[in-house]
Amino acid sequence: MTETAARVLTLYATVQEIPPDHKGGYSLDRDQLVVEDTDYGRAVEAARRRVPEGWRIIALRVERDEA
Repeated sequence: MTETAARVLTLYATVQEIPPDHKGGYSLDRDQLVVEDTDYGRAVEAARRRVPEGWRIIALRVERDEA
């Protein structure tokens, strides 16, 4: 498959603050990062680079464009 014929995917990465410890009971902020690419691996790496310090990815969801 050529790059021009490759299907675009949209990766949604849900990120959350890392808790200070494992005792629980914390209200942690969450956000979502959106990355578009034609390659899943590149999309995940791009999302990882955008995760703020002190945050982590807790979920990934992928949608592929039907072309």
